[in-house]
Amino acid sequence: MLEAVRLVIWDLDETFWQGTLSEGGVAETSHHGDIVRELNKRGIMSSICSKNDFETAKAFLEGLGIWDQFIFPSIDWTAKGNRVVEIIKKVQLRPESILFLDDNPMNLAEVSAMVPNIQVHDEKFIPELLASPLFEGKPDPEMTRLAHYKIMESKQAEISKIDGNNFDFLRNSEITVEINYDIEGNIDRVIELLNRTNQLNFTKNRLSDDIEKAREQVRDMNRGALFEHTGLVHVRDKFGDYGLVGFFQQFHNTTENKLLHFCFSCRILSMHVETWLYQQFEKPELFIKGEVANNPKTDSAPVDWIKWYDPALSTSTEEMSADFNQRPPLLISGGCETESIQHYIRNVTNDFRIFTGTTRDGFIIRRDHSCMVRIAAEKYYPAQGQLIRTGYKDEDFSISFDNIKNGLIILTFWADISFKIHKLSWIDSTAPYTPPGVGHGNFQEMFEDNYYQNGGKEEWIEQFRFAKANLKYKGAIGSLEFKDNLTTILKNIDPSNKVFFMLPALHVPDHHPEWGFLDRARLLSMCQVEVARDWPNVECISFDQFIEDPSEVTDYDHFTRIVYQRCGFYLRNLYLKEVVMKSESNS
Repeated sequence: MLEAVRLVIWDLDETFWQGTLSEGGVAETSHHGDIVRELNKRGIMSSICSKNDFETAKAFLEGLGIWDQFIFPSIDWTAKGNRVVEIIKKVQLRPESILFLDDNPMNLAEVSAMVPNIQVHDEKFIPELLASPLFEGKPDPEMTRLAHYKIMESKQAEISKIDGNNFDFLRNSEITVEINYDIEGNIDRVIELLNRTNQLNFTKNRLSDDIEKAREQVRDMNRGALFEHTGLVHVRDKFGDYGLVGFFQQFHNTTENKLLHFCFSCRILSMHVETWLYQQFEKPELFIKGEVANNPKTDSAPVDWIKWYDPALSTSTEEMSADFNQRPPLLISGGCETESIQHYIRNVTNDFRIFTGTTRDGFIIRRDHSCMVRIAAEKYYPAQGQLIRTGYKDEDFSISFDNIKNGLIILTFWADISFKIHKLSWIDSTAPYTPPGVGHGNFQEMFEDNYYQNGGKEEWIEQFRFAKANLKYKGAIGSLEFKDNLTTILKNIDPSNKVFFMLPALHVPDHHPEWGFLDRARLLSMCQVEVARDWPNVECISFDQFIEDPSEVTDYDHFTRIVYQRCGFYLRNLYLKEVVMKSESNS
């Protein structure tokens, strides 16, 4: 079964027009320029492979007003087989989706031999061309696809002028990448990318052929789970704007990172955008299906020529890189909400730092609890040493506010709402301790049999025994201790930084009032507001402002992804306003 055609390669004499140009026998009204224009409006490109003098043919086509409707024209007196091969390399399309038109049977045979699977026809097929189902294309009245190929033409011309390898050319191309999260507004483009891309579609998880079903599948994807993120990839360089050329769906938290969808249009083939983005996503698990043009997991290209796009910066990536390198730090600390938010803010600066809770062999490690952040911030090594003997690790105390100046720091202490704390023996410190199966309870009520029943491992039993002997249960943190923790943490932060406490949502349904979590959320919110009043560089942000509908609330501290996205965009703008603009005005 023949594939839909995406490119027509035209012979000129006796094919595109009647007559032979070199013999002066071509009438200006005897050409198929109207067909070429209509094909462009369907997103189907046209090229030329003709035996003629280049300048003469170009001048004649310009006189017809049709020259700019073709891409990668090849006009000289050499054999056509190799030239068709070169055109195909330049357009980066599969031969199966290309038609070669020529009135000469020898040329048709030569091209068929040189390019297996290419479609070929003589000039008699032209009257049937537009009515053929293979040429339905996709409506493109603005001829955006033609514009993209014209960008590729400009790049090819630039490459031919540059001495050096292709990497040198890419470094001079000023390539930038932007993530567009407006999935609903570009839903048909998402479908097109998922269903029509091949060479750079790494996951090949196709959608339904029914457009309405496919749209609903995309909407389901976009609603997603807590740690799932979807986005479109927008690429630009100094030659032009490629538009939305990629799509991804990523699942990412502290214990798991994988790509469910990862695909790109072939119009950015050989720019290594897929490799760069794969690295920016911290090399997630990626199961590649079928043949692909480049494997981002094994690509050895240095990819040092791509930057994040920022409309506030110059289009020059040299200047953009310098600005990014000089931007102040952005640090965010918190729980799973922080992991969901960070996806939308991490690319505003090269100095992005994140500190979140995690799990380890069934243990819940709430290193974002105010007690843990305090112990790390003031470098209280006796407490760290004792907690390490209970199963914590050095990395759980890695948050540091040293060497952070003129930056933005976002602190989320939602763990203090529900996780209980314990007094350390002989030391004036407290900390949460949550082995497998304890949840928000008191681990001192658990014994070794319970430990094993809940999935505790033998290798951690000595740490569990040490914790049983040396941690005294205190329960939920009180307001005085909580405020003392906040004050101590702030004393360890340079006052040149802007600090925001992210307050928990309070105007949400309380599905379990017997737990008292929402009441504690109100109490700890008031504590943070009171502490912030004493520090001119500290403010509070209410998470309630990011919730627009009750259906977006899962429970008091978990929400659908759109809520975290709104928060991420808010924090991104906050960083640019509070930190970047001020630092630029002071420089």
